[in-house]
Amino acid sequence: MEATYTVVLMREEDGGYCVSVPALKGCHTQGDSLAEALMMAEDAIRLHLEVLQEDGKPVPPDKPRVTVNMRNATEALVYRLAVREAAAPLAKLPVVTLSEHGEQMLREALEEVKAGKVKDHDTVESLIQDLRDEADQD
Repeated sequence: MEATYTVVLMREEDGGYCVSVPALKGCHTQGDSLAEALMMAEDAIRLHLEVLQEDGKPVPPDKPRVTVNMRNATEALVYRLAVREAAAPLAKLPVVTLSEHGEQMLREALEEVKAGKVKDHDTVESLIQDLRDEADQD
């Protein structure tokens, strides 16, 4: 399931951003940078929707219009974020000790996933198999 929600980011004096989701009452977060604030907003929306569903409450639609109260903020940004439902948890995996190279591969892969560059299941499965093969060689 994919849902799109409007988020309002208010720039704080310290340079960070305070984030609210007008359609989801009580859904707020923050981030030190714009990129972090948007990532945190995606997580906050996803978690908020999960709680609503677990509690048997309806998931509200996005608001077609939002009013922004600037308060003391120096800047306000409005984005529409498409958020996908979190994937089902993976089965418990055995603990594997990785080499430095394996750790670096994993870090790079996680960054690609976070950046949205890796979207298909086969790519992730391929990385896991590469890491297992490397661990077996050690």
